[in-house]
Amino acid sequence: MAHRYWNLAFAVLLGIFALTSPIFGRNTGDLKSQWDPNGYILYCPCSGQFSGQVEAFLGTVNFAKHLNRTLVVPPFIIYPCGRKLGRKQSGTSQVSITMASKENNVYATFTDYFDLEPITEYHDRIITLEEFLEDHADMKWPAGERKAYCSKDAADINGGICARGGNPFGTFWSDHGIEFDESEIWEDQLFFNVEYADHAEKWKNTFPADEHPVLTFMNAPTFNPIAEQAEELHKLLRWAPSIAEEGDKILKKMDRPIVALHLRNGADWTRTCELTDKNYQRILSSYQCTGRVSGDIFVTRKMCIQSEEQVSEELLEIVKEHKAKSVFVGTDHFPMEDHLQEEMDNLKKMEKGWDKHKLQVVNEDPDRPQVDMYVMAQADYFIGNCVSAFSAFVKRERDVLGKETKFFGWPIKDGNHDEL
Repeated sequence: MAHRYWNLAFAVLLGIFALTSPIFGRNTGDLKSQWDPNGYILYCPCSGQFSGQVEAFLGTVNFAKHLNRTLVVPPFIIYPCGRKLGRKQSGTSQVSITMASKENNVYATFTDYFDLEPITEYHDRIITLEEFLEDHADMKWPAGERKAYCSKDAADINGGICARGGNPFGTFWSDHGIEFDESEIWEDQLFFNVEYADHAEKWKNTFPADEHPVLTFMNAPTFNPIAEQAEELHKLLRWAPSIAEEGDKILKKMDRPIVALHLRNGADWTRTCELTDKNYQRILSSYQCTGRVSGDIFVTRKMCIQSEEQVSEELLEIVKEHKAKSVFVGTDHFPMEDHLQEEMDNLKKMEKGWDKHKLQVVNEDPDRPQVDMYVMAQADYFIGNCVSAFSAFVKRERDVLGKETKFFGWPIKDGNHDEL
């Protein structure tokens, strides 16, 4: 009889452990229905386009983990300048973007692009902004008592308050029905590199969860460029099925080996690359080429934006070396498709034994650039842009897959500095 009671007690304890332990998966029911006494972190994903917003997310996951708070994941902001259509039907899947205000941003939930479950292997308390507003906000974060958090330096350049106006800093919150009533401004030295224990403890002591249940930041509490510890979390990102399915369809159209290119040459990017005239050691994501401590290396124009001649020269080198059969081009503006196909045709005529070698140049230009990212990561070879966060995303993805990445204009060759 005693053994029976012990077995029953053990079964009950095991059941409780299974329901509450992250080992058994994300307990979404508890996350939705119960308030986390350790508090929450909200932020505006106001860090550029999709690639920058992903880096902000990875950094904030790391931040929330070390502060032991639930992370509230915001939707992705899709700006008018980076959008081809407001809504796109793709096979049987449809991105559930929602129209916003007159600023004409639209928003896509995190799960439109990624599976949230693998992220909980690192931090098991994550919910979406939609879930938070629907299930938690009125508990201890009601309208009329909402604070915005920022540093004194940020407040000083914003009229002494944290909440900012304009798009996206003001628009994001108003589009989700959030207004701030107070500003919580910190003057002490608080640092976002919370992997150092004393930094995390200082955040906890400055803003204890019982007094500050919801830390709401006007931008992601993370670094640019992304910290190395946060960068490693990319391995937990898994594409949503709709992205992978569309990307696989494109891949099946091409014969391998495939060389993928990322070309940035739009008007806004051309203006960005004018910064290379000023001998900067870092521009945007250039650290992926030069390193986080670049020393006496400066970002060159050939690293930032490429002519047709430069693209052809560097592409042909890889095509000949690996006898590639397909070239996939992803771009924000001009794919150089006709020029590159002509170069491939000339290669077949000039190279001995290549007359029957199939060489095709493909530019699908999908409505969702994430599909380009997927294809580039899955290609056999990839040439990216040193300065681009888009290329940085693809590189991290390829690192996870064990695939090599090359970059235009890198390593710097003799004569490359002449363009400075």
